[in-house]
Amino acid sequence: MQRLSLSVDQDGMAATITGQSDEIRSVGHADEVIRATCEKAGVIHGLLDKEIAAAALSLFGHGRVSRTCVALGTAPVPDRAAHIGVIIEHYDATLFPDDMINGEIDEILYCEALEWITEPVIVKRGECAAEMVPSRPAVAGLNVLGHPVPGNEGAVIEIPSITSVEFGLERLGDSNKLIAAYDGIVVRQERSCFLLPVNTNGAFTLEISDDRLRAWLQLFPAGPGGKNPSLSAVQQALQQRSICYNVNEADIRDALASLPHTRMPVTEVLIAAGVAPQKGKDGWIAYFINLNFSCKPAFSRGDQADYHSLHLFENVAAQQPLLKINPPQPGIDGKDVCGRTIAAPKGRPARLQAGKNILKSPEDPAVWIAAIHGHVYISYDYISVEELLNIDTDVDFHTGNISFTGDVAVAGDVKSGFAVDAGGSVHVCGTVEDASITSGKHVVVDRGFVGQGKGVIKAGGDVVAGFVRGQTVRARESILVAGEVLDAQLLAGKAILVEGAKSWIIGGEMIAGTLIRAYKAGNPQSNPTRLCAGLSYVIEERINDAAKRVEELAKRRHALSLRLGQLDQREKNEGRPLKEISLQRAHLTVSRSELDEKIALIKTDLSRFANRLYDTAARIEISHTLYSNVIVQLAYAMYVVQGEKRACRFLVDGGSVCCKLR
Repeated sequence: MQRLSLSVDQDGMAATITGQSDEIRSVGHADEVIRATCEKAGVIHGLLDKEIAAAALSLFGHGRVSRTCVALGTAPVPDRAAHIGVIIEHYDATLFPDDMINGEIDEILYCEALEWITEPVIVKRGECAAEMVPSRPAVAGLNVLGHPVPGNEGAVIEIPSITSVEFGLERLGDSNKLIAAYDGIVVRQERSCFLLPVNTNGAFTLEISDDRLRAWLQLFPAGPGGKNPSLSAVQQALQQRSICYNVNEADIRDALASLPHTRMPVTEVLIAAGVAPQKGKDGWIAYFINLNFSCKPAFSRGDQADYHSLHLFENVAAQQPLLKINPPQPGIDGKDVCGRTIAAPKGRPARLQAGKNILKSPEDPAVWIAAIHGHVYISYDYISVEELLNIDTDVDFHTGNISFTGDVAVAGDVKSGFAVDAGGSVHVCGTVEDASITSGKHVVVDRGFVGQGKGVIKAGGDVVAGFVRGQTVRARESILVAGEVLDAQLLAGKAILVEGAKSWIIGGEMIAGTLIRAYKAGNPQSNPTRLCAGLSYVIEERINDAAKRVEELAKRRHALSLRLGQLDQREKNEGRPLKEISLQRAHLTVSRSELDEKIALIKTDLSRFANRLYDTAARIEISHTLYSNVIVQLAYAMYVVQGEKRACRFLVDGGSVCCKLR
């Protein structure tokens, strides 16, 4: 069925077709149908072949055609006023600086014109640039039905015509042609035009880097009839700029040779390269001992942690060489493009301070040796040898509490109610019960940490344990647990890793600064379990401590203010100033100002700490199973797990927690 309709505008200047047909056999047939519809409607003028073809394609492909204009009439042309027609490319005056347009510059180079125009058209001297166009009477139009549309006589076309010429364009005799008096660019300004003088010869510039190690050449092509820069001109400019070292004349020749062919600017041609000075090698320290304290257990094929392979400290013997301090090496001087020497920076000596029990070797003073048997302690630029404290039994009533500045090794257990405080690392071969372990570095508990929730382990580095049940572990670095974590509180400055094949987090709270990675988390019984990454408990503690400090200082300041008020009242009662009160007032005022400064500094620290509290780049990864109702928190965003999930990871995306399957 065919339902095509053709409509003609009221003024008869446009015809539009729309509708559908299911009888179309081909695109050519559709074209014939559309043209027949136009002919039937009397549309005989201004048929648009391209639009008819597009409509035919749509009619054949879709069985319908949307509203499409298929014919346009010819509009009548009104009277045209006399004007000047520029017959070559011309440019608006707003493209150029004011000093060029106002005639303050005698002429510009062709390369300067390229800064404002991509390919300027140059009119040569004696060429015709414009013609004086006479007025023209109105011309009638024709609508799509072939009916004439009368012109609008007397109505002059209002166009921003050029009606006058200024300097540079001259009328040729009695003709209507305007001839260029010199080479230039035709510029239009309001209703007039003029010729901007242009030197069509090419040009070039030289640039030297700030460190004087590179020199570049920029070439600008000549315009029509002009001459490109020559090799001799470039060489003369190099001599004037004193560029003489490592000049690449072949590249200069190639760049100059490319100008006539490309007729495009050639920029940043490296024509000279100096030699950068090489800094002297810094002094370095060659260690003869292993200081890579990884504190991470190796897992066997049965996913059992081998804590015997941990490297917590480095034992050394008396007179054993520890390191050699190598002196800095001299550098190599460089040269700039002008041939001047650039002095090489000297290498810096290695920085290391010798602590206790460190001696220089009598054979080579650059070699440091240990004075006693012990272990090496190194921190930043300080090294010493410390003795190791070994506890061959349990820490219990036989030993009392242990407090030591170095490393501590316990062969047995740490019993309930006792404490181990070490400035270095702590290694417990047995179990830690409801006890306290504080370490400035790492803590390793071979078996596990178990009790009634009264125990705590605090470490300045990593904590490694076989399992943790009902206890609290705080590590400024990472926490690694080989087995289960049951109803415990784990706080790590960096990562919490519970990823062995028998590892499982059930209940409790895990807080890590950057990463939590676990094999399983939660359980089918939905024990309350919280996994939080991206929150620095260390920063949180600092914020709390600073807030308490501010509160204490504020109380002291308030007390000083009360005391000052009492002194003022006493002086008022006396009716005269007292010398001893003035001295006290001055002292109290200074003390109060000092408290104000301390409070301001602490509040500044509070603001700085608050900006470092959360890390939105943190993530939580579960390699096996994550059970329902586990609370997942990343930085400040919260997510409650609904339904069991397998092999997933959590990230912060757009301010909320995003769960992705691995």
